[in-house]
Amino acid sequence: MVKFAISLNWSLDTLAEAVQAGQRPSLKDTAAINATRNTLAERMQATGLPVEYGTCGQTKYNRTQLGYPKGHWIDAACLGASGEVVRLNPEQRPLTIKATGHGKRQHARLNRFGFPRGHKPQARSYRGFRTGDQVKAVAGKAKGCAGRASIRFRPCFVLQQAINRIDGIHPRDLIVQQRSDGYTYV
Repeated sequence: MVKFAISLNWSLDTLAEAVQAGQRPSLKDTAAINATRNTLAERMQATGLPVEYGTCGQTKYNRTQLGYPKGHWIDAACLGASGEVVRLNPEQRPLTIKATGHGKRQHARLNRFGFPRGHKPQARSYRGFRTGDQVKAVAGKAKGCAGRASIRFRPCFVLQQAINRIDGIHPRDLIVQQRSDGYTYV
């Protein structure tokens, strides 16, 4: 089932100025959001898949009735009429995925004048490692550390952790925990 919500947050400064001036804020933006939501819902229902949508107020009502804290992933689950019977573990966290890619397309590094100063090697891996592999150091100066490997085409890799990076690690001291697929999972 596909669930979606579109919300509009008023700027507090704009709303305060409008209230002080004695005029009601324009509902032009709200009408545009509602028209967009309704058109999107009609097109999604035309696909034949089960689609459910609702207002932000209904979602907030469902969430507060069930006693869940505020969170985007919790709001997505509490959306619409079926959101009244949702059972979640608020301690759980959704999987965060970040696209890291497989490297750069640039074939030559340039100096400050724009002339090439070095070319990218044709090989994509070195001693069985690729940039982006999740590795763990089993020996050497980084023993016990884990992170993302950045290869060089010599036996001197960089281990990038969340906070710091360790330079000069030999590939014989590393084991691969997960091969690079172009994404980082947190």
